[in-house]
This record gives sequence, C-alpha cells and structure tokens, in this order.
Amino acid sequence: PLLRCARDSAAAPSAPLRAPPFPPARAPLVFALPLAAAMGAPERTALDQAYFDAYEDMSTHALMLRDAPRCSAYARALRAANLEGKAVLDVGAGTGLLSILAAKFGARVVYSCEASGLAAAIGAAAQANGVGDVVKVMHCRAEELELPEKVDVIVSEWMGFHLYHECMLESVLRARDAWLSPSGLMVPGRCRVMAAPVCADAIIEERLAPFADCEGVDLSVFIGPAAQQLLEANPQVTVLEQDALLAQPRCVDEADLHVIPAAEAGRCGDELVFVATREAVCHGYALWFECDFFAKRPSSSGEGADDDGLGDMGEGDEPAVVLSTGPEAPPTHWKQTVVLLPEQLGATPGARLDCAFRLAPDARVPRNCVLQCAVGGSVRELEQEALVEAAAVAAAAA
Repeated sequence: PLLRCARDSAAAPSAPLRAPPFPPARAPLVFALPLAAAMGAPERTALDQAYFDAYEDMSTHALMLRDAPRCSAYARALRAANLEGKAVLDVGAGTGLLSILAAKFGARVVYSCEASGLAAAIGAAAQANGVGDVVKVMHCRAEELELPEKVDVIVSEWMGFHLYHECMLESVLRARDAWLSPSGLMVPGRCRVMAAPVCADAIIEERLAPFADCEGVDLSVFIGPAAQQLLEANPQVTVLEQDALLAQPRCVDEADLHVIPAAEAGRCGDELVFVATREAVCHGYALWFECDFFAKRPSSSGEGADDDGLGDMGEGDEPAVVLSTGPEAPPTHWKQTVVLLPEQLGATPGARLDCAFRLAPDARVPRNCVLQCAVGGSVRELEQEALVEAAAVAAAAA
C-alpha cells in the first residue's frame, strides 16, 4: 500500500525566537545595547526579523562552537584553500569565527556579512585576535550587500537540519551571483542530502519507556496515546547508531554550489530504491547531509556541468575535507532527521523499502523547509499533493 508522510520541519528543535539584551555589567560598551539596535538594523519583514533575532541567542552559538566536527572541517578547509592575498566573503558570519580564521590564514581582506545584531561585536572579536584591520563587518542581509570588489572565496555555514532547513542557501547563492569572481571558490563547494530506512527502536523506547513503570505504578494505558502522538509529530532530530540503518544510504540530492541556480536552492526530490539488509521493523526514514570542501574550484564546476550543475570530477578535483552528519560519523549538532511513518513496515533481507522524497521551501513561512516522503510513491504525486495544499491555504487566506 502507498504510505505517505508529509512533514513540516519547522517544528524541529531550533533556536528560540528572541534573545534578551546582553547585560551591561562587565561587558564592552557594544554589548550594553540590545544587539539588533546596536548598528542600526535595516528594515525587514517580521519573519525575517524573528529569524535574525534568534541568532542573537548566545546559547545557539555555543552549541555550534562546541560542535568539533563542524568547526574542525571549516578550519581545515580554509587552511587548505590557500587564502594568501585573497578577498573573502563570509555570509552569515555569526560570531565571526570563519571570518577570523580566514584572516589568520592569510586573506588580504574578509568581508564579514551578518544580518543579526551580532554584527556589532564581530569587529571587536577580530581586533582581539589581531586581525581587526583585515575583517570588514557588513551589517546587512546577503541580498543587500555592497562590496568594493569581487571576491575570490565565499565561505558560509548555512546548513540546517537535513541540509535545507532554514532555507539560507538561496541567500548565499545570490551573494555568489553578485560578488564571486568567475574562477572563485565556494566553501563548502558541494553538498548531498542522504537518506535511509531505519529501525527506530531506540527513539521509541526512550519516548515510551517512562509509561511502562514509575515507582511501581503501571501507566502502560498511556503508551498508546503517546505512541500515536509520536507518529503524528514532526520529524525527530536525534542521533542514530549506524546499526539503526536498514539499507545502504542513497542520495536524495546533490548540489554543486559553484553553479546551481539560486532559484533552485533547497528544491529537490527523487525516488530512491532501498534493499533491506536485515530483518527488523522499519519505523521510517532518516535524512542527513554531507559537504565537500575543495582546495580550489573543481574543474567540473564549469562548462562541463550538466543541468544539475554536476559534471564529472576531474583529476585533482577530490575534496580536501568532507563533513558528514550521518550515523557513521562523529555526532554533530545537526544530528539526523527521522521521519516516522504512520504505519510500520516489515523488513527482511532483500525486501524493497523504496521511498520518494521531496523538499521545498514553505510558501507560507519561507525560512521553513517542507519535507515529504511517500513509501512506494513518486515525486510527481508529492508535487501534486503540495499544489493541492497550497491552493487550500490560498483559498483559506482569501
């Protein structure tokens, strides 16, 4: 039977909507003001402002800075990129970590673009690290950016859960179209969304076990409602063990960030064939992503690229660094995104667990990514369902 599961990833764990102003005590003057006002933030929509305000919550940045695989991958990639004497643009600079690293690795100038109020502090952070004369802070959205020159490298940590959550990639690509030199390098340069069917026993055990027994009291009558709510919930963002996978992972989407059109960012879909490798219950599908970082622009990122912007990798085009957020890699703050099915599937060795996936920005809340999957279905069916839903939303709003 055809099983469909449409989920909006917006409800996956994310940063709080607004951080309180920094306390003035024992803080530099720049922190004594609410950050959004510190540098005269440009006018924005309420949704945009809420998004940027969320990134003034320092606990969000602490989470990312504690992510050793993430930070190490970017540091190694920037070191490998031979930045000596080059102009670099950092899109969505946050705390300025990548801007400062680029400056330390020899960049002639680093344009640090940050739309949130944290822009007010990046210059001080650069100064504290001895690169204040190299890092130039631009307090604006990527689409509002004005630079005095084209840049040789664009670096950005734009990825969200299952890669496209938060839908920031389009902004990065619009900055690329406006400011990257023809032979310039994108960091990262190529990204993939991966998927696999999973046995989610560990998730279910964690969420339902408290109802089995508490201080000798049997509360198992609540297991049914709790299980139903879990199955109806939005995707679960969690860390899976590699043995939770029931088939070889497949690629849902691969994008070459040097050439993919900005209008196509985060819009993808594919019908994947999965062959079960063991006997287990299939509770749903997990998604994660991988990023390739290149030391120089790959020769495949040019005239030889096909309609998807992907050409054959040439000699010397191997990535210098690969960041994986999959179950086989050290855990990151992105973890894995698990979509639970409304009905469990039985898996035996050799059984087919095929599934169609579709990802696209939410027309109602563009920062959200709508993730759909259909067991035994097709991308075309998912697209039709999305059109029907969009029409219903438009009719309700009229």
